[in-house]
Amino acid sequence: METSVIEKFCIIIKYFCSSFMGIELLIIMLLLFAMLYFILKKDNKVLKIIYSMIFVLFLIFIVIYFNDYAISSINFFIKSIMRYYYFPSVGLYFIIIIGVTLLFISCLFLKKLSKFEKISIYILSFFTYLFFIGFISYIVVNKVTLTLDVTLYSNNVILSLVQLSNLILFVWFIIILIYKLFVFFKKKFD
Repeated sequence: METSVIEKFCIIIKYFCSSFMGIELLIIMLLLFAMLYFILKKDNKVLKIIYSMIFVLFLIFIVIYFNDYAISSINFFIKSIMRYYYFPSVGLYFIIIIGVTLLFISCLFLKKLSKFEKISIYILSFFTYLFFIGFISYIVVNKVTLTLDVTLYSNNVILSLVQLSNLILFVWFIIILIYKLFVFFKKKFD
């Protein structure tokens, strides 16, 4: 079913206007964004903290109110990550290699990155390329065809190279996320 962007907006508006809870949620979100506009206009730190707390409380209320759905969504998210780790695809692996290459090249030219970020990108690139070269050389030497995903899952060497490469990327992403949050809060509260 192909719908245009305008039709999609009409469907969403009809959905929100069809029930009392939809109207209520729409009003709450509009109030939150109106408060955000007011807070940004005043540029008051206390109001920003209060707004952040209200926003977090609203999110907690939604999670508590839709408890079963929230738990099933979190379970689905974790299962999807684990499923990808245990059943990776070669196509996505090549996309990851391209992404790491672009990240490495941008790291060479960006002056804003900290020394920690640059070193972590270099280490990520080194291990990713090491595993990728091992992956390519194993495929070439053993004449493995990758047209079937069964080949990937039945070969322990190929599967291990792809999974470890994905794990290193995931750990790097978590480390960078924690580092960015640390730097953000350090600047905010110093």
